[in-house]
Amino acid sequence: MSLRFVTAAALLALCSAYRTPPVAPVCGARSSAAARPVLRPSRPSSSAAALAANVLALPAFAELPSLPAFDMPKFAEAIPDAASAVADAIPDAASAVADAIPDAAASAVATIPDAASTVADSVVAAIPDATAVAAAAADTVVAAGPGYSQASYYTVLALYVLSFPGIYSLVKRSVKSKVVKKTYELPGPAAEGGRVTREIAADVVSYFQANNYKIKDAGKAIIFEGVQAPLAGRAAFLTFCTFIAIGSLALVLTIVEQQVFGLGNGLGNIWYLSTLVSPIAGKYYLDNAERSEEVSVKLVTEDDESITDLTIMGDDEEVERFQKTLDLREKGMVYVKGLLE
Repeated sequence: MSLRFVTAAALLALCSAYRTPPVAPVCGARSSAAARPVLRPSRPSSSAAALAANVLALPAFAELPSLPAFDMPKFAEAIPDAASAVADAIPDAASAVADAIPDAAASAVATIPDAASTVADSVVAAIPDATAVAAAAADTVVAAGPGYSQASYYTVLALYVLSFPGIYSLVKRSVKSKVVKKTYELPGPAAEGGRVTREIAADVVSYFQANNYKIKDAGKAIIFEGVQAPLAGRAAFLTFCTFIAIGSLALVLTIVEQQVFGLGNGLGNIWYLSTLVSPIAGKYYLDNAERSEEVSVKLVTEDDESITDLTIMGDDEEVERFQKTLDLREKGMVYVKGLLE
């Protein structure tokens, strides 16, 4: 008979020695708060006690070794000695780790040159292969010929040739004035908030005299005469535009040259030296921009004196500056404010 079977039989016998008494029914109305039964252990029967005594008297239980008694005072006395031993061992362990760190670092540093040498050897060994691949790709491109349509190439070239003279026209027109004529509508003397013609004329004369204009004639229309001086900012702008235009021309000539004569045959990048002539455009403007300008102003009031028309004819830029300064509204036009106003 095994030890496990004997132990199980003994436990079963001890548990069967206690029985739960029957629960008496509760009289009265049914309710969830009915009295709960009270469980009380019963006295072990004589047969159960005899069974337990027989089981414990088996030879298997007699052969079990007895466990030594646990000595709590000795265990408590051993705790300080164990803690002291652990505390003494910590400095030695830390010293051992600190001594090992320099050796590990020196070992890692010693391996760096070898790793770098290995990488460098790999790169040097791969260079011939990469060169061979690049040469093969270049040969393939040359053998395939140009990767664009010849028709598109010559079409774009023709459009560029036709549009290039625009830079010449821009420089030539910069020294000439563009004469425009505009009519502005103002409230007349009979209108609410209107002013008489003489007051409007006084404002016009004051504006032009403040801009170094002189009255040349004062008949039906007032004619002002002034000198338009060149602007350094406009000269710089013309120089910049000319530089970009000539640079693009040099690029086109380089491409055409390679297309016609082949790569390496011709002037090549020397074409870009032509951009050095771009300051000539600015000098041309500074030498020819100074000119005499005339501005004509005419005031006409309707018969009912409700509206006064102010008609001005002169240089486009001067007329626009005049309109913004006096805050005028062009006749027949609806004023719409800009986003930044």
